Amino acid sequence: MELSRLLFARSDRYDMLLHHLVCLMLVLLVVREWEALPSADLTIWHVIWASISRMLASNVFLNLRHLYSSRAITGAFAFFFIVGRVIQQIPVALAVLENGDTLHWERTSTSLVLAGWLLLQVLNIYWAILIVRTTVRKLIRRKSAKTE
Repeated sequence: MELSRLLFARSDRYDMLLHHLVCLMLVLLVVREWEALPSADLTIWHVIWASISRMLASNVFLNLRHLYSSRAITGAFAFFFIVGRVIQQIPVALAVLENGDTLHWERTSTSLVLAGWLLLQVLNIYWAILIVRTTVRKLIRRKSAKTE
Protein backbone atom coordinates (compact mmCIF):
# COMPACT_ATOMS: atom_id res chain seq x y z
CA MET A 1 0.00 0.00 0.00
CA GLU A 2 2.74 2.47 0.92
CA LEU A 3 4.74 1.64 -2.21
CA SER A 4 1.75 2.30 -4.45
CA ARG A 5 1.20 5.63 -2.68
CA LEU A 6 4.82 6.53 -3.39
CA LEU A 7 4.56 5.47 -7.02
CA PHE A 8 1.28 7.16 -7.86
CA ALA A 9 1.26 10.17 -5.56
CA ARG A 10 3.78 12.92 -5.92
CA SER A 11 6.11 12.38 -3.04
CA ASP A 12 9.52 13.59 -2.06
CA ARG A 13 10.22 10.44 -0.05
CA TYR A 14 12.66 8.97 -2.52
CA ASP A 15 14.41 7.31 0.39
CA MET A 16 11.31 5.18 1.02
CA LEU A 17 10.97 4.32 -2.66
CA LEU A 18 14.63 3.31 -2.78
CA HIS A 19 14.21 1.23 0.39
CA HIS A 20 11.24 -0.67 -1.03
CA LEU A 21 12.92 -1.26 -4.37
CA VAL A 22 16.04 -2.64 -2.64
CA CYS A 23 13.91 -4.92 -0.46
CA LEU A 24 12.00 -6.14 -3.50
CA MET A 25 15.30 -6.85 -5.29
CA LEU A 26 16.58 -8.81 -2.27
CA VAL A 27 13.43 -10.91 -2.08
CA LEU A 28 13.48 -11.64 -5.81
CA LEU A 29 17.14 -12.65 -5.62
CA VAL A 30 16.39 -15.07 -2.80
CA VAL A 31 13.52 -16.62 -4.72
CA ARG A 32 15.65 -16.96 -7.84
CA GLU A 33 19.04 -17.93 -6.41
CA TRP A 34 18.77 -19.55 -2.98
CA GLU A 35 18.48 -23.21 -3.99
CA ALA A 36 21.43 -23.07 -6.37
CA LEU A 37 23.89 -20.95 -4.37
CA PRO A 38 27.41 -22.35 -4.16
CA SER A 39 28.78 -22.82 -0.65
CA ALA A 40 31.28 -19.98 -1.16
CA ASP A 41 28.33 -17.55 -1.44
CA LEU A 42 26.27 -18.90 1.46
CA THR A 43 28.37 -17.27 4.19
CA ILE A 44 27.66 -13.76 2.89
CA TRP A 45 23.97 -14.54 2.38
CA HIS A 46 23.63 -15.95 5.92
CA VAL A 47 25.34 -12.94 7.49
CA ILE A 48 23.19 -10.50 5.53
CA TRP A 49 19.91 -12.26 6.31
CA ALA A 50 20.81 -12.53 10.00
CA SER A 51 21.43 -8.79 9.91
CA ILE A 52 18.17 -8.04 8.09
CA SER A 53 16.18 -10.17 10.54
CA ARG A 54 17.38 -7.92 13.36
CA MET A 55 16.31 -4.84 11.41
CA LEU A 56 12.77 -6.14 11.02
CA ALA A 57 12.00 -5.93 14.75
CA SER A 58 11.36 -2.19 14.48
CA ASN A 59 8.67 -2.80 11.84
CA VAL A 60 6.23 -3.99 14.52
CA PHE A 61 6.21 -0.59 16.20
CA LEU A 62 6.44 1.29 12.91
CA ASN A 63 3.18 -0.37 11.81
CA LEU A 64 1.56 0.03 15.22
CA ARG A 65 2.13 3.79 14.88
CA HIS A 66 -0.29 3.72 11.94
CA LEU A 67 -2.95 2.02 14.06
CA TYR A 68 -2.45 3.65 17.47
CA SER A 69 -0.97 7.07 17.92
CA SER A 70 0.71 7.25 21.30
CA ARG A 71 3.98 8.45 22.77
CA ALA A 72 4.72 4.97 24.08
CA ILE A 73 4.47 3.34 20.66
CA THR A 74 6.42 6.15 19.01
CA GLY A 75 9.08 5.86 21.72
CA ALA A 76 9.23 2.07 21.32
CA PHE A 77 9.60 2.49 17.56
CA ALA A 78 12.46 4.97 17.98
CA PHE A 79 14.18 2.72 20.53
CA PHE A 80 13.88 -0.49 18.50
CA PHE A 81 14.85 1.32 15.31
CA ILE A 82 18.06 2.70 16.82
CA VAL A 83 18.93 -0.59 18.53
CA GLY A 84 17.98 -2.98 15.70
CA ARG A 85 18.89 -0.95 12.66
CA VAL A 86 21.95 0.91 13.91
CA ILE A 87 23.56 -0.46 17.09
CA GLN A 88 23.11 -4.17 16.28
CA GLN A 89 24.33 -3.57 12.73
CA ILE A 90 27.70 -2.14 13.78
CA PRO A 91 29.32 -5.52 14.65
CA VAL A 92 27.95 -7.09 11.46
CA ALA A 93 29.23 -4.25 9.28
CA LEU A 94 32.62 -4.32 11.03
CA ALA A 95 32.88 -8.09 10.54
CA VAL A 96 32.11 -7.73 6.82
CA LEU A 97 34.64 -4.91 6.45
CA GLU A 98 37.36 -6.64 8.50
CA ASN A 99 36.97 -9.92 6.62
CA GLY A 100 36.43 -8.38 3.20
CA ASP A 101 39.69 -9.75 1.84
CA THR A 102 38.81 -13.30 2.89
CA LEU A 103 35.22 -13.21 1.64
CA HIS A 104 34.98 -14.66 -1.82
CA TRP A 105 31.89 -15.52 -3.78
CA GLU A 106 31.04 -16.76 -7.22
CA ARG A 107 27.68 -15.28 -8.13
CA THR A 108 26.88 -11.76 -9.26
CA SER A 109 23.67 -12.08 -7.27
CA THR A 110 25.76 -12.22 -4.09
CA SER A 111 27.37 -8.91 -5.05
CA LEU A 112 23.88 -7.46 -5.58
CA VAL A 113 22.70 -8.74 -2.19
CA LEU A 114 25.76 -7.24 -0.49
CA ALA A 115 25.27 -3.91 -2.30
CA GLY A 116 21.57 -3.87 -1.37
CA TRP A 117 22.38 -4.58 2.26
CA LEU A 118 24.99 -1.79 2.32
CA LEU A 119 22.47 0.61 0.82
CA LEU A 120 19.95 -0.34 3.52
CA GLN A 121 22.63 0.42 6.13
CA VAL A 122 23.12 3.90 4.68
CA LEU A 123 19.36 4.50 4.67
CA ASN A 124 19.12 3.31 8.29
CA ILE A 125 21.79 5.78 9.38
CA TYR A 126 19.98 8.58 7.54
CA TRP A 127 16.65 7.63 9.15
CA ALA A 128 18.26 7.29 12.59
CA ILE A 129 19.53 10.86 12.30
CA LEU A 130 16.01 12.02 11.37
CA ILE A 131 14.49 10.10 14.30
CA VAL A 132 16.98 11.52 16.81
CA ARG A 133 16.53 15.08 15.47
CA THR A 134 12.74 14.80 15.64
CA THR A 135 12.83 13.34 19.15
CA VAL A 136 15.18 16.05 20.41
CA ARG A 137 13.02 18.79 18.88
CA LYS A 138 9.90 17.39 20.52
CA LEU A 139 11.64 17.13 23.89
CA ILE A 140 12.91 20.71 23.62
CA ARG A 141 9.44 21.99 22.67
CA ARG A 142 7.84 20.09 25.53
CA LYS A 143 10.44 21.36 27.99
CA SER A 144 10.06 24.99 26.87
CA ALA A 145 6.26 24.74 27.03
CA LYS A 146 6.47 23.54 30.65
CA THR A 147 8.79 26.36 31.72
CA GLU A 148 6.53 29.10 30.31
